[in-house]
Amino acid sequence: MNNYSYQEMVDKHQIYGFAECNSVEARHLYANRFSNRCLLNKKTFQRLHEHLRDTGSSKKRITLQKTMVSVPEE
Repeated sequence: MNNYSYQEMVDKHQIYGFAECNSVEARHLYANRFSNRCLLNKKTFQRLHEHLRDTGSSKKRITLQKTMVSVPEE
């Protein structure tokens, strides 16, 4: 488990919305946009969205699972 900064959570949530709440697509977009960051578990996007929906706040840092995986070169 890991804590993310406010900016990282904003980036994740924006990309999840851009991907029309499709976790697989959001993960792909996030990996392309932020290649210097760890590749996230696809559930991370959904959990962050649910947390923000349920609490209406991102003031308190939330803990989300971070998973390292290999990405094949295209």
